[in-house]
Amino acid sequence: MEGRCLEGGAWKAVLGRGCLRKGVLGRGCLEGGAWKGVLARSQGPNIGLLHLVQQGCFAEVVGGEAAETIFDELFTSRNPEKVLDGFAWTEGPAFIHEPENDESSRLIFTDTIEDRIYEYTPIEKELQLYMEGGGGCPDMERVWRAEPGANGIAMKRTSTVPTVIFCQHGARQISMLDLATRQIRPLASRFNGTRFNSPNDLVLDEDEKFVYFTDPIYGLLEKARFYDGAYVDLKSELGFSGLFRARVTDGDAHVELLDQSLKRPNGIAFTPDFSALVVSECCQGEEIPGCVQGDARWHVYRKDASGNFVTRSKTIDIDDVGPGLGCADGMKFHPSGWLIASCPQGICIIDIDKGTLLARLDMASRVSNIAVEPFSAEKPHLYMTGEGHLWRLPLRKPKRDAIGHVARGHTEL
Repeated sequence: MEGRCLEGGAWKAVLGRGCLRKGVLGRGCLEGGAWKGVLARSQGPNIGLLHLVQQGCFAEVVGGEAAETIFDELFTSRNPEKVLDGFAWTEGPAFIHEPENDESSRLIFTDTIEDRIYEYTPIEKELQLYMEGGGGCPDMERVWRAEPGANGIAMKRTSTVPTVIFCQHGARQISMLDLATRQIRPLASRFNGTRFNSPNDLVLDEDEKFVYFTDPIYGLLEKARFYDGAYVDLKSELGFSGLFRARVTDGDAHVELLDQSLKRPNGIAFTPDFSALVVSECCQGEEIPGCVQGDARWHVYRKDASGNFVTRSKTIDIDDVGPGLGCADGMKFHPSGWLIASCPQGICIIDIDKGTLLARLDMASRVSNIAVEPFSAEKPHLYMTGEGHLWRLPLRKPKRDAIGHVARGHTEL
């Protein structure tokens, strides 16, 4: 910790370059205050730093009354509930359900450091270890790989049996997983004969003919140098981090490179009407020019005349997110059309049409990715992974006219 601050007679814990409001000092909680938590040591790229583990108390909505109004339109509470903890680094949350049966939904997520895939059932509140070694990391590389596990996951909606396509950090490929048989079938591992870096996150298009995915270098991080630095770029066989797409059925022979100019492509999501594709850049550390800690950036791609997402229509740089742990990582769209994205210190709500930050929830913690529970659930939630935890926020069910509006919107970006 860099120091201590005093505000209104209550100590504030200092995190990085900023002070938390009414936080904790040492390991004590300020009862009756806005924040309640404990100090713990970080796992992952910022290992060794102290951070506040938020304990389900009030998390601040940043941006004034307008931001609070927007946030309250989407959520019924501002209190992130910590559902589970005790993991190393949680990632890749996705809701899975039996075909044509949203009520059977369960959440699967990964631990990229421990190389495990978990299954959580919200109704029963039951957690099960679904698979160990899902990242496909070769045994000889486990001695140095910091994150050998699986990462982003997407459900294949048109499958007759529950099936997902997921990113395997360890194997450096995207693969298909039959959830019933637990059989894994590789889909793509190379571009023009050269191995990917470590596919990070992915999304299927509307017809599920193509999978779009990001391929940064985070799966090549070393245990001994567990931070984002220039050294890891030298480990890339491609020589760049890319945005790709591949045919779901054909694999390596039909991998296409869409953009190789991004420094740290990470999260990826389609707008609700599939008219635009959004890709985030996860900027951490201080060694990558143009992509340093605190930068928050999302790129918006639109279709060309052939219907392919190859034209970047705009880049959204949010300058007022402020410094802090975390980055622009995983994200999902709300039916309203607003983007809910992980960003430094918590989650951001973004209007991609206007390219503006609408609201930010400061959770004093790193959020890695997001999953939206089906709104057919009795009490749907937004689930968030990151640090060693699984959080959730209760969602307000959207009105039917709002959903219909989204289906017609976002055609001009």
